[in-house]
Amino acid sequence: MRWNPLLALYQIKKSQGRAMTLAGRTLAAFLLLFMLQGVAHAQLFLNVNKSFNPINLSIGQTSSMVITFANTSPGTSATAIAGTDTLPAGLALVNNGVGTCSIASVASALFSAGARLNWSGGIIPPASTCTITATVTPYSSGTWVNTIPPANVLGFVGTATVSGFSTASATVTANGSFAAISGSKTVSGAVIHGGGTRSYTITLNNPNAIPLSGVGYTDTLNAALRVSIGGGLLSNTCGGAVTDNLGAALADGAAGIRLSSGTMGANSSCALTFEVRLS
Repeated sequence: MRWNPLLALYQIKKSQGRAMTLAGRTLAAFLLLFMLQGVAHAQLFLNVNKSFNPINLSIGQTSSMVITFANTSPGTSATAIAGTDTLPAGLALVNNGVGTCSIASVASALFSAGARLNWSGGIIPPASTCTITATVTPYSSGTWVNTIPPANVLGFVGTATVSGFSTASATVTANGSFAAISGSKTVSGAVIHGGGTRSYTITLNNPNAIPLSGVGYTDTLNAALRVSIGGGLLSNTCGGAVTDNLGAALADGAAGIRLSSGTMGANSSCALTFEVRLS
């Protein structure tokens, strides 16, 4: 039969009647203290909250995600804090995040919708809070609810294993679509003298918080100009393939230039520089 401290206390009272002996009172006090300690031990947990700022944004913009851990123990540090936050399908992590209290965080993948943020280590002092701050960006429009179940957060308070007290939840609403790539074109000189050349530089700008692939651009020259094979393509930081404006191999006398399958980093630019002559 399982021992029940309440039943034991009752039996002591019954055996002593109205006048409990000193030994009975002492044992009763011990049993009451035992039960209170058990309740206090059971109430140890990590209080977990999370938030986004801003909560309303356009696709390709970023929001700061903060996960806050509170140690509810008044006298013992929480240690070995570990856990996982799985983002909803419409959100992606832009960085690995930074934790306080020596909590280390790392993303399972960057710029990948539905990725996970994992964390480990760290010591949260008694009755104190620590945080992880990471940056996210929406990949598609909608209302995205991000939750961390209690079982996804673990740690120790003393020798006791503790988890999250309740589900932490925060919401981001994304609208619109990715911002368009912008571009500019500059020239090295206004006049081409007989037999001379000049260079054009095409700069492309990605205003989105995510990298882009499959970037393309076509520049068809006016009838008075042709690509100069002597200089040809001088530089290309956009990657991909560079051909003439019709997609054929770039050769002297081409009527223009084309970029296909280029790549651009998040919030960055790339450029192509090529040389032209008179036709």
